[in-house]
Amino acid sequence: MADHARRAAGAALAIVAAGRRLAAEHPGWPMFRAGVNTGTAVVGTVGSTERRSFAVIGDTTNTAARLLAVGEPGQVVIAQSTWTALGEARDGIPLGPTRVKGRRGAVEAWILRGTS
Repeated sequence: MADHARRAAGAALAIVAAGRRLAAEHPGWPMFRAGVNTGTAVVGTVGSTERRSFAVIGDTTNTAARLLAVGEPGQVVIAQSTWTALGEARDGIPLGPTRVKGRRGAVEAWILRGTS
């Protein structure tokens, strides 16, 4: 899908917004955060006949998970690949080169504030 980055970013922003509303209604509840990265991944069923699960695995998803950990509660952090794919339909704050666990080099990242 040509609009995959926009859809993923929009979903992440919606999840965080829903979490904000819930936390406002229930003091003490945790806030959500999200990480989004665009790229290739392996998608399918993994495991044995006794225990199977559907999974999406690879460097793309690992980097997204690490970016999630960089963000503060209530934030969506996206990688360069997603920022680029969003084109002009983006609003964010650059974090610059960001060190994440499991990567030798830094990842260019942004705090995403919105998409259009």
